[in-house]
Amino acid sequence: MPTWGQLGCNGLVVLDGDGRVVCPKSPAFLDVRGEAFAYVEALLAALLGDAALKPGLAYRPGDEVRIAGLVGRPELNGMLGTLLSG
Repeated sequence: MPTWGQLGCNGLVVLDGDGRVVCPKSPAFLDVRGEAFAYVEALLAALLGDAALKPGLAYRPGDEVRIAGLVGRPELNGMLGTLLSG
């Protein structure tokens, strides 16, 4: 992991699957708005290759998922569910 960089509206540091820096600073959202997201999405699609999915979820309807990260209903975290739509 780099010990430098700023995450957020001023750009992103993008790492590959081995933790190597592939983009030290993406375009800043504050400068180019939506184009900043398009840049990072294109970069990730190139890194992921065939594993990249079209815009949307990395899951498909019917996939089993484990709930995580809920703040409002933390008792649901860890439960299994089936994705109904994406």
